[in-house]
Amino acid sequence: MAAPLYYVSPYQINLQIPYETGAGTAVVGINNNGKVASFSFNTTPTAPGIFEPYGHLAPIASGKPGDVVVLFMTGEAM
Repeated sequence: MAAPLYYVSPYQINLQIPYETGAGTAVVGINNNGKVASFSFNTTPTAPGIFEPYGHLAPIASGKPGDVVVLFMTGEAM
């Protein structure tokens, strides 16, 4: 199944693993003008995590009422 791409460069590909992907071993295949490369990895039913912005070593202050707060998360249950 196709995966949404968020960023592609000569050295990096950011994609979202489709929600329909089951737990266990999964394989991602990359087709670049007919040349195919693949990579195997393990998936779990959920693996929650909240990420800090790059370069922050200390906790970030919480928002005040009316502020916009952005969370970068992975593995949230739907």
